[in-house]
Amino acid sequence: MGNEGMKEVFKATIPYPPSVNTYWRFVTNHFKAPRVLLSEKGRAYKAMVAMHINRPTVPLKGELFMSIVCYPPDRRRRDMDNVLKGCFDALQYAGIYEDDSQIVAFNFRKAEMIKGGQLDIEISPLDIELRKIIKDN
Repeated sequence: MGNEGMKEVFKATIPYPPSVNTYWRFVTNHFKAPRVLLSEKGRAYKAMVAMHINRPTVPLKGELFMSIVCYPPDRRRRDMDNVLKGCFDALQYAGIYEDDSQIVAFNFRKAEMIKGGQLDIEISPLDIELRKIIKDN
């Protein structure tokens, strides 16, 4: 059921995602209710992450802990929570885990600016992280 075979932490560096403000598009039709669709930028980002990443043979299972170090692409003020949804969805699309609902805890830290931006990702079974916390306290 869990990640018994996962002995190491999954690590990857992925491109900086588009803002949630441009990730989704609202489509209206006079005869139907409005729909929310993944934008062209969102689709391109998911495909880029899938091509860029070295995914595990089998998607990670069970409850997971994710650590994200965010290197913004420029010095503009940003809402860092706009980074999360694109990142979580793209990693699911790339086959890293089955569903982003498996991420039950995460740590997010903003770091210095890097031209173009990037996210450093680490994913591990939740139990490994809990053992680290207990050991450190």
